[in-house]
Amino acid sequence: MRASLILGTIWAVWHLLPLLQVGRAWDWIGWWTLATVAARVLQTWLYNNTSKSVFGATLFHAMSNVSWQLFPNRGSHYDPHITGVLLAISAVFVVARWGPRTLTSRK
Repeated sequence: MRASLILGTIWAVWHLLPLLQVGRAWDWIGWWTLATVAARVLQTWLYNNTSKSVFGATLFHAMSNVSWQLFPNRGSHYDPHITGVLLAISAVFVVARWGPRTLTSRK
């Protein structure tokens, strides 16, 4: 679980400068950060619970990138507040339902 949160934080920091360069507001970045950290938790869970399938985690990541870019005009209506809240709820549900042990390869 810790590794997922650390990886998500590193991922968010990695994207901070590009997000600022395109003029994103700090609240937009904050909600996006919540979404990306929660997504890393879900990707870790997918990887560990699909027989270590990189394909499953990659498909999840690709799907999330494509879905917001296509809606409806290259992401013009994307709201990271909604995405952040939904992904955080999903991550909390996964951890609560299947336990934090499912986020590690050691069982």
